[in-house]
Amino acid sequence: MYGKSLLTFILLIAAAAQVDAQVVILPSGQITSVGTTVNVPDGGFVLLGNVRYGAEGAIYRGIPGLSYLPIVGVAPLLTHRALSSQKGETQIYLGVRIHDFESLDRATFLKGQQILQAKRAAGLLPAEEKPLPARIPSALKRSFSSER
Repeated sequence: MYGKSLLTFILLIAAAAQVDAQVVILPSGQITSVGTTVNVPDGGFVLLGNVRYGAEGAIYRGIPGLSYLPIVGVAPLLTHRALSSQKGETQIYLGVRIHDFESLDRATFLKGQQILQAKRAAGLLPAEEKPLPARIPSALKRSFSSER
């Protein structure tokens, strides 16, 4: 009976040794928002503010009470101490660019008209545009249709 339980124990340890572990590190993030009103000119930048953060921690492990004894308390095998700290800072900037699409469209249309007038004055374009046909000719329709 004793040998059977020992054999079972050895088989369990061997099976546990064959297990492969997979470590998955997930990304972490933090969102900071600021609700405020500022006056910024077009194309300007403004610093809205800073957020500073920090954390400190300490872990003490060992046999309770032994760390207070003069000789035994300094033995590194009996007491363990770990200190850690993390500090960071986030700065929030705002950059402004205002787009007036209506004025951009007007300027583009005006530039196109100026180019057409210059080409007509140079004789590169006819003085009058040809009118578009009222309907598409059947030969042109057939060229676009295909039986696939």
